[in-house]
Amino acid sequence: MKILHTSDIHLQTKNDDRWVALTEILKVAQEMEIDYLLIAGDLFDRSSDAEKLKTDLRQIFSGVKFEILVLPGNHDQLWWSTSPYLGERVKIFTRVTKPIISANGEVAFFGLPFEPMSREKLIRQLQKIKPLLLPDKVNILAFHGELLDAFFQPADFGDEGRERYLPVKLDDFQELNLDYILAGHFHTRFEIFNLTNGGYFVYPGSPISLSRKELGKRKACFISTGKPPQEVCLRTSFYEEIEVILDPTQNDFPLKIIDQALSSVAKNARIILKVRGFFDGQAFGLTEQRFQESLEQLKNKYPIIDIQPEYYDFQRVAREDLFQEFKERLARRENLDESTKRKMMEVAIKALIEAIS
Repeated sequence: MKILHTSDIHLQTKNDDRWVALTEILKVAQEMEIDYLLIAGDLFDRSSDAEKLKTDLRQIFSGVKFEILVLPGNHDQLWWSTSPYLGERVKIFTRVTKPIISANGEVAFFGLPFEPMSREKLIRQLQKIKPLLLPDKVNILAFHGELLDAFFQPADFGDEGRERYLPVKLDDFQELNLDYILAGHFHTRFEIFNLTNGGYFVYPGSPISLSRKELGKRKACFISTGKPPQEVCLRTSFYEEIEVILDPTQNDFPLKIIDQALSSVAKNARIILKVRGFFDGQAFGLTEQRFQESLEQLKNKYPIIDIQPEYYDFQRVAREDLFQEFKERLARRENLDESTKRKMMEVAIKALIEAIS
């Protein structure tokens, strides 16, 4: 059986980037001929968004050939309690003791709908699954919460701040013998953790970059039951940081170096361009003002959303005899790698800038 797993789409309105991400997921699911699409929480950003988009979702969900399983998350938990109708192929996890069994009886999908609860209550809820597990079958849990075994920053969970949401440890699942725990709530990247019984705990990450902390191509999780989870790259928009370090020992034109760094960036990337280091403005006929204006013009060629200028025109230092002597001596040091030489050059330039200012 083939399953596609995603989470944290946080829909707000029709035809925005998040809506496009959902349609992309449906398209990928169709192309891969999957049997189940499992959305592990926070399909909507708010309950009011859910109500607004309900009829539109019925239309796009009604045309699919696979089952859609939805877990209420912390952002939309209250809306799901009204048992809304999103199409005949959409099933909602209502309580952990009510699994959804596949048509062939080979897979049991359990879902723990999000609700605020203590860690002690959470463990008790999980234990309710144990007598319901199907022996010699595939048992899957949909979960929306925070895995304490991994090191995450608050920003990895979107705009939740420092509040904990259903915190669990891998050991909490030790007696349940689950084959897969398909989780949501962690936005930043695709992550797999191994369970002691040989199963897997998976965060797919958000399918579209919702904040600048969510860098890199977005992914979903593909499962062919009985096999390890696999990453599936999505054709959705994402943030990408491109850092260009201008090396004062290089002779290439600074803008050419930056253009080369941007040339291989995907079209669906939203680039945060960081330019740091030093260039000799006199040698290249550039001032910092003209250089920045040229960087801004690159927005017409590449999908740049932000430019962070951390560069220096060190033309005054470049003409100093002391700098030229240091540069020549550093070049002769064969016992140093290029990274070390670059760092030493940066320190020397900053010191000379301070000395002659």
